[in-house]
Amino acid sequence: MSRVWTLLRAEIAGEPDASDTKLINLADEVIRARKQATATHSTPASSPLSKEDEVTLRAAVDRTLRPEDPVYKLLQRRLLTELFNVLVKRRQRDAVQDCGRRRWAHDSTDREGWGAG
Repeated sequence: MSRVWTLLRAEIAGEPDASDTKLINLADEVIRARKQATATHSTPASSPLSKEDEVTLRAAVDRTLRPEDPVYKLLQRRLLTELFNVLVKRRQRDAVQDCGRRRWAHDSTDREGWGAG
């Protein structure tokens, strides 16, 4: 699974040396991860990945990478929401820290007699 995230991060970051980790390889990596998960967690009910399953999985990955796909839209909405929340929290944290610095600066001038008017 980490290789899938590596592919996505490299593509998003536009890393120049990521030529062998392209989004085109995403379907291959998803299939590899599925096979690995099946092998790791094999039970009598689990079966190896058939050619039909592989074709279906490739089609699902290709479909998901299209902006008009509902799953793409869902993932995009979740990502944007999370990004928004992180940015808002960071801004609120910075505002609180800024307020604390101003209060400290104001209090210290009062203690030195500068704030008495």
